[in-house]
Amino acid sequence: MRKLLIFVGIKANSHNLPLSFEKRGIAGLFACLILVLALLASCGSRTQDDCTKPSPTPYEEENYDLEETPYPLPFYIPAFDHYDVNLTVDPATRTVTGITRTTFTNRTSKPLETIMLRVYMNAFGEDNQVFLPEFEQSIFRHGLSYGHMDIQHVTINNEDLPYVFMGTILSLYPEEPLAPWETVQLVLQYSAYIPTIAHHTGANDRAMWFGMFLPILAVLGDDGWLVSDCYLVGNPFLLGMASFEVEIVTPADYIVTGTGVTTEEIPIVEADTRVTVFTATNARSFAFAISPYFRRLTSDNGEIHLYYYSNDLPVDTIMEMVSFGMESLSNKIGQYPFGHISIVETDMFMGAMSFSNIVFMDTEVLKNPDAMAITRALGQQWFPNIVGSNQADEAWLDRGLIRYIVAQLFDMDIPRVYERITGWEETSLRSNLGSFSSWADYFLTHHVKGVLMFDALEQRMGEELFWELIYQYFQTFYFRIATGKDFFLLAEEIYGESLEDFIDQWFEGEDLN
Repeated sequence: MRKLLIFVGIKANSHNLPLSFEKRGIAGLFACLILVLALLASCGSRTQDDCTKPSPTPYEEENYDLEETPYPLPFYIPAFDHYDVNLTVDPATRTVTGITRTTFTNRTSKPLETIMLRVYMNAFGEDNQVFLPEFEQSIFRHGLSYGHMDIQHVTINNEDLPYVFMGTILSLYPEEPLAPWETVQLVLQYSAYIPTIAHHTGANDRAMWFGMFLPILAVLGDDGWLVSDCYLVGNPFLLGMASFEVEIVTPADYIVTGTGVTTEEIPIVEADTRVTVFTATNARSFAFAISPYFRRLTSDNGEIHLYYYSNDLPVDTIMEMVSFGMESLSNKIGQYPFGHISIVETDMFMGAMSFSNIVFMDTEVLKNPDAMAITRALGQQWFPNIVGSNQADEAWLDRGLIRYIVAQLFDMDIPRVYERITGWEETSLRSNLGSFSSWADYFLTHHVKGVLMFDALEQRMGEELFWELIYQYFQTFYFRIATGKDFFLLAEEIYGESLEDFIDQWFEGEDLN
């Protein structure tokens, strides 16, 4: 049975608390009691499922001993970090100016001397080309074009903050280390230039799209910040969950779609602009797209939105394929937790790329839709957007897994996949993205060999236990980050036997870390 843990603590530096106690003694105690009663009342006003559903935040699942905690815990710690963002986009110059206010909590047991953020926008500079030469023409289909983001000012709790910005890593250095469970507000001011490229952020003469655009906190573990390089293959992202409130200013005739729910659309007549406001919770990133040419097609149940600008798309077929994919994946893995999914026409050299609530798809993919390819792109909503993973070190855990699940949905003959690896020099599933100098080797390792591994695991466990594993894996790590070790520990628990020999066979006999 889930325990309700309530922590009441008053810190000397009360500015770190969401509620500031100016007075101590009876008044402070009375205020705490009022808050506790309010929390209990709010739980009572919800359904039982609301009050007992599993929490995605690991710190709530631990029984902290206040006697042994060197730093008192604040009364309330938000479930995830929060981003409050204001962006102004000028399509004529393809420039963006922005301010992000980030509410960040040190949820580790150690003081924190550095805060690290990822600025993936800077992977598109002339000196930071993160693509293989074989894809140059596909990426720069409109001619060579480079983008960048400049950080102009950073503060912490309204005080200037020194920082170092190298490549895609922004390192901030607070004057005093952040204590465990201390919460601060970071404010970043920045500007960016968007290139005309077919990548996760890019533009053409019809639209602009922004995937992995916002500066975002790296993932913080007990051993420090988890960061990786931007590699030539795959997606190097490792993202925590967050909530976003994003205000986007565009010309008045532009349609804007993005992660989460549109809460406001405000025309500013005198400026000939429009302000579109989005709210997103439980998101790994915030992505959006803008265009004066977008048309929107919505399914009858309101769960699927297609944003497109080309006149010759088979939109009814696309909607049917998306509907089939979403329903099939929900039935096979677990229910999609959000109210809708948006499919957006873009230029995308890899065909499609998924972010929380939204999928960017290349025009050619939409002109010639393939149900299996579309379902694979949708599957990334489940892995790694709902269940997170380290895509740089364990790409098989999302790419291989989704390919296998989709292959089963379409009754694919898995043994025939072996034909695709004839003459291929095998690479370990332990290989991170930096190990590959060709897309083929990466694809054959983490996608194809990953499929073969999951097929062998189902043969070993049996169909019923294997799909129970997939369901339990999804439910257990919902809105959290999982590792390959987590996956196999759960597999052994469900199977009831050791899988050490299986891991030895597929992962070269090393401990799976």
